[in-house]
Amino acid sequence: MIPPIINPVSSDQAINFIPVGLLALVASLNQDKIRTEVYRPHILIASDEDFKRVAKDILSAEPLVIGFSTWCDSFPHSWSIAESVKDINPKIPVIFGGPQASILINEILEKFPFVDYILQGEADHSLPLLVSRIFARQYEELKNINGLTYRMPGSGEIITNHQADLIVDLDELPVPAYEQILQKSKLRIDGGRGCPYRCTYCSTNDF
Repeated sequence: MIPPIINPVSSDQAINFIPVGLLALVASLNQDKIRTEVYRPHILIASDEDFKRVAKDILSAEPLVIGFSTWCDSFPHSWSIAESVKDINPKIPVIFGGPQASILINEILEKFPFVDYILQGEADHSLPLLVSRIFARQYEELKNINGLTYRMPGSGEIITNHQADLIVDLDELPVPAYEQILQKSKLRIDGGRGCPYRCTYCSTNDF
């Protein structure tokens, strides 16, 4: 799992920053016996060559699937690293999720052939299903995963499934994987999910 802040250029965007939402997804994957690691940014990105260095660093862990959490401010870095990952290993599945990917689903899949799957909205239930189907090569079963838009392996056809319902009862989810966070003097805690407002200029509106 690649966090949305992937260029450690300030104290606020440092190696230890991992959003709680990403830790929640890790917990859901681990609950389904899918061993998951969060990448810790530590390579400064100052040129195009640095994207390749980061991609090689990610691939050095020998992942079977790579998921990117996307925010608007770091989205160009996310797609540049994903492209470099695919240049090095064209066969590795790449998943995009998060607010930015959720509002640009068709545009991303049409413009960026290195992205294979996009999960819209909350992915606590859909991500473990998707990864399990990828591992088992059960591509025909992908049509049953709500919130998923994907490029069908083999044909390349872009398929959009039904939108996923919001998760109403957060208590049914596992505790976020706080053990992934290094010991720190302070901890960020989200007291809720999303936003109750409908500002038209904000990606959280749709997310």
